[in-house]
Amino acid sequence: MFAATVGCVGAEVPAASPGPEHTPTPVVSEAPLPPQGIPIGTLSTPATPATPATPADAVIKIKLIQRFQSYEPDVTAAPTADHYDTEIHSPKSARFSRDGKKVYINSLENMKTLVFDAKKFEKTATINHQFDEEDSKLFFGFGTVFNYHFKNKITEGHPNIFGGKPVESEWTHNGKYLWIPYYRRSFDANGQYPSAIAIVDTRKDEIVRVMPTGPIAKGVAASPDGRFLAVSHWGDNTVGLIRIRSKRPRDFKYYAHLIVEKQASLKKVGVNRDQDCGFCVRGMAFSKSGRFLFVARMGDGGIAVFELPTKGLAPLPKYLGSVYGFRPKPRDLLISKDGKSLYMSAHATGYVSRVSVLDVIHAARKARKEKDQRITVDLPRQEADVGLGARTIRLSRDEKTLFVAVNGKSEVVAVNTQTFEVVARISVDPFPVGLALSPDDKTLWVTSQGHSGYGGNSISVLEVDYGRPEAKNRH
Repeated sequence: MFAATVGCVGAEVPAASPGPEHTPTPVVSEAPLPPQGIPIGTLSTPATPATPATPADAVIKIKLIQRFQSYEPDVTAAPTADHYDTEIHSPKSARFSRDGKKVYINSLENMKTLVFDAKKFEKTATINHQFDEEDSKLFFGFGTVFNYHFKNKITEGHPNIFGGKPVESEWTHNGKYLWIPYYRRSFDANGQYPSAIAIVDTRKDEIVRVMPTGPIAKGVAASPDGRFLAVSHWGDNTVGLIRIRSKRPRDFKYYAHLIVEKQASLKKVGVNRDQDCGFCVRGMAFSKSGRFLFVARMGDGGIAVFELPTKGLAPLPKYLGSVYGFRPKPRDLLISKDGKSLYMSAHATGYVSRVSVLDVIHAARKARKEKDQRITVDLPRQEADVGLGARTIRLSRDEKTLFVAVNGKSEVVAVNTQTFEVVARISVDPFPVGLALSPDDKTLWVTSQGHSGYGGNSISVLEVDYGRPEAKNRH
């Protein structure tokens, strides 16, 4: 049932190394930069006003309007917009529903997805990612995929009894299904075994199927043509490609196992898989046509490129190669609506960049033609220094503004995509990682994950005023 493995065999997986700029800590890690901010258990400082933009006629104003925290605020000092919620534990990502009415927050360590009413700022549902024998029907008899194996002494013959730690999310089927990959299964301390991805029916906010994945599933992306769903496996340099053309989740099937250069061994990995992750494949984006898949190699830099069939299932996807020459340690990727531009964030150096999609494809094809799995090119690009730890990026509908969660500076930053100038900054609770922009562009939900007992465990809701008459009319 499961189709071919696609990739190229090359040199041994190199050890991840720090980038050339701004590297106070090992930057391969998905863990936040060094602790700063306010210890958990105390009231966080309210967000500061956004820095005025330049030029003056393009001022973007951002302000904090609501906040959800897992530690009880001091009612004598806290604003009335602060909400106490113990289910917020290491919030990893945020995503609006297609109609903008709901927001889904993945609470990683709590193994739950929290659903909020985006207008009333109230939690309306909790999706539990812990499974027992009664949930066996959700797995349709599958426990593994692509020849990954479990150790019986760990799972005791029941690999589908576990708790899953939700990371990112992605919509398919016009917003009907929300896909949520798990960092790992709760019994898998080292992230050596198959993880899983949940499919949520958003009409009822219930899990309707769980599919196995490779180790440490993190990134997830859907092709614009509705044919494929890609899941990046941080644990071993691979990507799982799922066929999703059917309207029924029970009919979704794996199509290919994509290998970025060389599949990493899982035999001697340690508990800290952020430091032992090979190329640490993370963010992904499909080209507008769905023909090409771009994968960020957060561990050693570069963008891997795969070419997919344009119709049907043949020929099998091809690994063209990886393109280097960008800022080191790319994490999140976005494609513009017209399909011409690729945006990326660089966690280590704190930059966001834009390059031509065609330039990247041409470079990758050259690498394949020359039988070189890596090619370094000096592509024209626009970029902005937003601060250490650039994580999730989101574009406004008119694509004139790029918002960035800046983990190391505990800020959300707005960048003008025409000039690539930073036009606004606002402080949020320590170590923001996830970012969701409402369909009407008016509201940002930001997840602050925290680190080593400092800050985090918080969700900030920000209001955005673009300061442009045409923007006000459009909204």
